[in-house]
Amino acid sequence: ASQKETKQLLYAADMNLIPALWQAGNISRVKEVLRETDSKDIGFEWGYWNRQTHSVLTGHTDSVTSASFSPDGFRIVTASADNTARVWNAATGKEMFELVGHSDLLNSASFSPDGLRIVTASRGWTARVWNASTGKAMFELEGYTGYVNSCSFSLDGLRIVTASGDNTVLLWDADFHRY
Repeated sequence: ASQKETKQLLYAADMNLIPALWQAGNISRVKEVLRETDSKDIGFEWGYWNRQTHSVLTGHTDSVTSASFSPDGFRIVTASADNTARVWNAATGKEMFELVGHSDLLNSASFSPDGLRIVTASRGWTARVWNASTGKAMFELEGYTGYVNSCSFSLDGLRIVTASGDNTVLLWDADFHRY
């Protein structure tokens, strides 16, 4: 067989292997097979499987303003103009739960370094800390006179920093919610 015929047979074998890998849940191997395929030889089936391996997280009803991975990489938190944050399974793209309680759009959301808490920043002049396992609000950070634009935990998880449209940056004690 010519080199071209050999490449076509290899491509066909790879494309026939992918459904079994997919059925077994071996998505990383599917992605590997797709990456190893010579770009000159791809057909519609390559495009189909490539799209299948890329998750689209759907559920927010307005613009998504922020997205962040958990420290272990297994979850994603998103913030939205629909006044909610959502936590997703990073492997499947499925929503795990919704963080509800802010009165205005969310600008930012991020996990604590240990992955146990989430902090969100809202245009409603507040930030909140949530239990990252249950989605329940733990406490609210108040005292702003403008939108809270950004929020983040320190690397040791002991402090939270927030940036606000009232020209302030506040450093909070993450356990006692005081600045």
